[in-house]
Amino acid sequence: MKRRGLTAAIAAAATLWVAPIAQGASGAVATHELEASPAEVREYWTPERMRAAEPLDDPGGGRLEHGPARTAAAPPDQELPPELDTTYPYRIHGKLFLTLNGSNAQCSATVVTSFSRDLVLTAGHCIAEPTPGRTAWARNLLFVPAYRDGNAPLGSYPGSNAGVPAIWAVAGAISFDVGMVRLAPAAGGAIQDQLGSRGIAFNRAAKSFKGKTFQMFGYPAAPEPTYNGQRPILCSSPFLGFEGFSGSPVGGPCNQQQGASGGGWVQSGGIVTSLTSHSACNDPAGCTAIAGTYLGNAAFTLWSAIGGGLPKGLKKKIKGCKRKRPKKRQRCLNRYETFQPVIR
Repeated sequence: MKRRGLTAAIAAAATLWVAPIAQGASGAVATHELEASPAEVREYWTPERMRAAEPLDDPGGGRLEHGPARTAAAPPDQELPPELDTTYPYRIHGKLFLTLNGSNAQCSATVVTSFSRDLVLTAGHCIAEPTPGRTAWARNLLFVPAYRDGNAPLGSYPGSNAGVPAIWAVAGAISFDVGMVRLAPAAGGAIQDQLGSRGIAFNRAAKSFKGKTFQMFGYPAAPEPTYNGQRPILCSSPFLGFEGFSGSPVGGPCNQQQGASGGGWVQSGGIVTSLTSHSACNDPAGCTAIAGTYLGNAAFTLWSAIGGGLPKGLKKKIKGCKRKRPKKRQRCLNRYETFQPVIR
């Protein structure tokens, strides 16, 4: 999870129960082809490197020593029972290993339905980091579904292509903290064909969140000593509203912190509607409110660009939605930009 540092003025502007921000002019995407071959990536990620990978954005920049966790989870968080790891839909969630700015790191990710059948959703800050004059891209991307305590019971899937909204790659705009990774196939084929996928929905109306509960999945390595990044954690949390300054959906209480970044937020029907992005508190110490990323136009364009494009008929229907009046446009987009889970 990305811990945000805000000025007092911006923090004061963060209020709940406002609609998500408009994302009409944010459709450009930035993509990056991964240079290493699948075999090289798998060879790089030894069990020792996996265990030593640091969660991104440790508060204060200190190193987290990943010793044995003292407890399974801090309520209301729950550790998923090991016997569920390889069953659908829990096996759809996993750990994403990466190298960013020379350091090995870890995030969380979720297989989501796509036409390419090989896509995982994660946070933008797990894929790319904007720096002055350039974008630092993650290397050695490896998704491990059902990861637990160094074990990969369903194998591993190296990334072949990754992307983020261009506004994230250039400016790190927190409203657009979303990333997608296209995975190389395993021996049995594309990951969606083998394991299934969660559905995914874009441009949801604000009222569709109200009164709903998220299932937040992730591999938190903080706060210690409860978490060490080695076990899948689930927190069922009510929707609390939207951040005023970012339009990010907020859920809580949950205790997941660094390492949970990118973990999918699942609503009824097995549909992902957000992902873990950053703390929803000005002071993250003891904070149990988590902000996600609103999956708007930028996320939809990215999903389409990385995940195999759109059939011609669907493109036509979505284009027709955009010619409708606002209320009808929203309902139309909700219908055609919602993709159902694939159950295996």
